[in-house]
Amino acid sequence: MVNHEKPSNELLPVMYQAIDIYLDMLKENNAVVKYISKNKDLPTSELVNRLFDLFPAIGYGDLQYIELINRTR
Repeated sequence: MVNHEKPSNELLPVMYQAIDIYLDMLKENNAVVKYISKNKDLPTSELVNRLFDLFPAIGYGDLQYIELINRTR
């Protein structure tokens, strides 16, 4: 994971899912950033609430989403 690659050893399925989410979030134009870009006119608080509802598996907190929102705007 240090090199941002999937590990070669066998893992539990939930770990593969978590790794895929992590690696996807490292991309500049991931699903969250795309959603923020399409909805950047919304107030930050509403956008954060929508992100919590739409992307619960990511596990980001409000500060992480706010940072992404500020970076994307």
